[in-house]
Amino acid sequence: MVSGGRLTALPTKNTVEYFYVWTEANVHSNDSIEMNSEECYQKTCSEVVNSNQLLSLSAKIYILRTFGPLAFLLKEDGEEEFQDWWFLLLTLLFVVAAMLSKEQGITVVGVCCVYEIVIAQKITPQGILKDFANICKGKISFPAWLRTSVLRGTFLVGSTLFLLLARIKIMGAELPVFTKTLKMVLWGLMVFLLTVHGLKTIIRNFDWQSEYILFKSAVKVNQRNAKLFNNIGHALEKTSNWSEALEYFTFAAKVQPDDIGAHINVGRTYQHLNMSKEAEKAFQTAIDLFPPVIQGKSYTARVAPSHLNAFLNLASLISKNESRLKEAEKLYKSAITMRADYVKAYMSRGEVLVRLGRLEEAKEQYRIALHYEQSDADIYYNIGVVNLEQKNLLEANTFFEQALRLNPDHQQTLFNSALLLQDLGDPVYRPEAMRRLLHLLELKPNDAKAYYCLAILAADNKEFTKAKNWFQEAIRLEDTMRSALFNLALMLVNDLKQPQEAIPYLQKLLMYYPNHTKGLILMGDININILKDLDGAEKNFLTILMNEPGNVQAIHNLCVVYVERGDILKAEKCLQHAHRLAPSESYILQHLNIVRNKIKAIKAKKKPQ
Repeated sequence: MVSGGRLTALPTKNTVEYFYVWTEANVHSNDSIEMNSEECYQKTCSEVVNSNQLLSLSAKIYILRTFGPLAFLLKEDGEEEFQDWWFLLLTLLFVVAAMLSKEQGITVVGVCCVYEIVIAQKITPQGILKDFANICKGKISFPAWLRTSVLRGTFLVGSTLFLLLARIKIMGAELPVFTKTLKMVLWGLMVFLLTVHGLKTIIRNFDWQSEYILFKSAVKVNQRNAKLFNNIGHALEKTSNWSEALEYFTFAAKVQPDDIGAHINVGRTYQHLNMSKEAEKAFQTAIDLFPPVIQGKSYTARVAPSHLNAFLNLASLISKNESRLKEAEKLYKSAITMRADYVKAYMSRGEVLVRLGRLEEAKEQYRIALHYEQSDADIYYNIGVVNLEQKNLLEANTFFEQALRLNPDHQQTLFNSALLLQDLGDPVYRPEAMRRLLHLLELKPNDAKAYYCLAILAADNKEFTKAKNWFQEAIRLEDTMRSALFNLALMLVNDLKQPQEAIPYLQKLLMYYPNHTKGLILMGDININILKDLDGAEKNFLTILMNEPGNVQAIHNLCVVYVERGDILKAEKCLQHAHRLAPSESYILQHLNIVRNKIKAIKAKKKPQ
């Protein structure tokens, strides 16, 4: 029984201290007070949880202020110092809230101070001893972190002492009172927070429909983060929306002018838009942001590997101009200087050196690349191509074989190795060449060149029906392929003895390529021997002579047209001209003698008996 004053319950469970306060207004004389220890314990746990949440929140705010990402999201130009102090004040505000909930809340200040020293400034005992030793030696050079940390620590500790004095002044030694009304308010606030944040989560889900929508929503919050604009640009790239992607990449470069990646993105997008000059300017801007090369001085600089793409992209762009190949080669060399194991740069430089005719240097670049990447089939293929250029057929075949061992589906190697086996001229290699081409067609069914090569191999094997089918398939896929059109027509005339069937292919050939010399000669022969169209044949041969006045075969065939017309004298003059151009060609002299004999015979008939 209590008649007045204040009752304090002592610890009763798990050594958790709690305080149950009654004022005179709530206690009447002769009232019995029965304290349920479980209720008191639950009340105490609730208070501890509330205070712990506030402790955690205040500590997090300080950490965010120290690391600075939240400050970066909010601050504008010239406001950095203001934002710095704003987060300190916000930390202090939550310290006050924690202390009002439970006195232990004030201990978060100690946590913040320790965080400042150990995490934010990364100060170690060894560092402190080193600085102290320097001061003792007379080297009065205070570390850079000292002023900032002392200011922040002094502010926090001073503010905390002020709060303690204010608390003692206002409340004395009395403890805070937790009433049912306060609990109801807290429950209401919790329901409100859960409702608001639940709705925010539901609304936020709509932003996750695609990368584009997600990053666009982030830009609404923060328009000073270049990475966000770059990410939007990449999302638009995936849909080939180059114009809009360019806008975001350009804005990213404006937000962060020293972002090499942003300028690379701008240049790459200009390339897709076929704006070469603008692309070159963007890539050059990215390269200008690299640490400068100081002649005669060696130093280490940190460069992101992806940023080296600026050199490769610019070199690839200007290498399209044959007059700038040397400039492109120097750019590749610069990239290799910055990263010795840059395989892509070695390979690209090798390609440029091949185009410059410096085959040995190109081969050396590929061999260096092979040193860093032994399992790349492309490198073996490129070395094989260089050996082909140098007419080292057997060595080229060795590298092609190695490329196919690493990657049996390497399409370029399958095609070129099949051509190489065909060029070796040994019938033993033909089945393997055909097998590789057929495998290539499994990977790439619409490859007209593969069908054409199969047709040539089949023709070499005297399998003319197969060859005809493969020629026709090649023409179906690429009806302008002049080699397929001519060789099919030639095979139909000479091997299959089907000259009438060859005519449509020759007509199509001459429609696409009116000056195709061999096609004109073959068509002229058909006009003479099959169609008996001497005017058409004459036109064919004269077309050749307009472009190649010294073409002996065309002159000879034109002479044959004159013979077929019965114009013997004109034929004689024509054959004499052909004989002067090619005196060693026996068939011309033979035909000239035949014509002369005919002339003699005609003259003999005209003489009077």
